[in-house]
Amino acid sequence: MPLRAHPRASAFLAAIAAACLAFAAAPSPAQSTEPSTQQTDPTNLDSILQQLDANLRDYETGVPSFFCKEHALSESQLGSDTSTYRRTVSDSTFRVLRASDPGQPVQLQESRIVNTIDGKPQTGDDAQIDSPIAVFGVFSGALELVSTSSRACFQYRLHPPRKNNNAPIAIDFSSLPAKDRASGCQYTEKTSGKALIDPASMRVIHIDTRTSDHEILPGLRGDWDWSIDYARVALNGKTFWLPSTIRSTATPESTNSTAEGAPATPARITTASNTPPSTTMASKAAPTYHLLETFTGYHLLTVESRILPATPDPTPTAPPKP
Repeated sequence: MPLRAHPRASAFLAAIAAACLAFAAAPSPAQSTEPSTQQTDPTNLDSILQQLDANLRDYETGVPSFFCKEHALSESQLGSDTSTYRRTVSDSTFRVLRASDPGQPVQLQESRIVNTIDGKPQTGDDAQIDSPIAVFGVFSGALELVSTSSRACFQYRLHPPRKNNNAPIAIDFSSLPAKDRASGCQYTEKTSGKALIDPASMRVIHIDTRTSDHEILPGLRGDWDWSIDYARVALNGKTFWLPSTIRSTATPESTNSTAEGAPATPARITTASNTPPSTTMASKAAPTYHLLETFTGYHLLTVESRILPATPDPTPTAPPKP
């Protein structure tokens, strides 16, 4: 899946500086405004993809700005050498803001503010999750992996229906050969995976992928596996399916590999590479990276502005009498 280093969204952070975080009480029961699934044939791939397209449009046009708690466990180890094991736990506030320029479609801008690392409070804006495979873009781009538009990049295979009507619908996807991809395809890396769909709501509940020959760090390539679990979340009286868990693993292929000549992969799903591997790491071996992220406590994010009353000019002081 296409990847690039995630740029810090300065406009988003500026807006956050003026934000008022409001804990919105979820209505009970929450009213679902999900698109109708009555016309969806669960045995027909085209019908399912059209329903997923409708779901995606509903999400992109209806989901409000929100924030949630993010708990991340980052681990790395060099082969079987337990003395090289590293473990870092961080807690952050993850935020998604609806933003648009005049005449442009709405974009969902993602950012996180790391609050603690291994229990120690973080006060600087440059604190990051200690992992080169921390993911950005899943709230805005992951669902596009299984959609009609992504047929320009992937081939899909619908699993035969199971006898259990409540069993998830399964769709495999894999990258088309480069010569068969449409000119507008943004997914230039070789990627394969599977999506599971809840047959009652026709919502994606799980995605897992593998990207081969992915640049884990500068000069270090390998396989990148990641998965997302989705759960129902009520926001502003509507029901949305949002990530609850993300698992990510990067396994180096060769420590002598180079990033030179690698395809440029501008994309909506990105990883945040931190620092290049050390000379010792690059010359001998490189660790395998694991990252587990959980998202809980979803709430509305409201941005408020207030116009202050004009302050009258001060009355000039009369000059002193001679």
